[in-house]
Amino acid sequence: MKKILLWSVLLFSILLAACDKATPTSQQIPSPTGKWMVNMHLSGGIAGLSQSIEILSDGAVTAKDEQSNKIVKRQLTSDKLTQFVALVKSTSLKSSSGGPTGCADCFNYNIPIDFDGRKFTALLDDVSLPDSGMELLVGYLRKLMNQMLAGG
Repeated sequence: MKKILLWSVLLFSILLAACDKATPTSQQIPSPTGKWMVNMHLSGGIAGLSQSIEILSDGAVTAKDEQSNKIVKRQLTSDKLTQFVALVKSTSLKSSSGGPTGCADCFNYNIPIDFDGRKFTALLDDVSLPDSGMELLVGYLRKLMNQMLAGG
């Protein structure tokens, strides 16, 4: 009887620990100060995309498509740069997002950020993105990258 009780308690403890996602915590992205860089590399999907975008503190933006070797450079206006900084400041990565899930046909997002030497990296995919806290930032970067690479 003691063995059954002991095993029951052990099993219950393991199941309880596995369900410990009820209180997600967030990791705040460092605030953009000094010289900074926000980068996103998008890869995967059925077509096997490999694209990236980089925004620097001076407003310089570079979008690349590795398949076509296309590189487009632009400069954000001061208003657009201010809006982007505000978006980054309001973004945090929820630790409950779990990172990439291994989804076969999903897009994968590798987002390294460097704010004056303070580094932060988020690794996500289409499955983990909605619960990550970074959906607005990724959406902004994807839209800008797509516009630049499409020539618009």
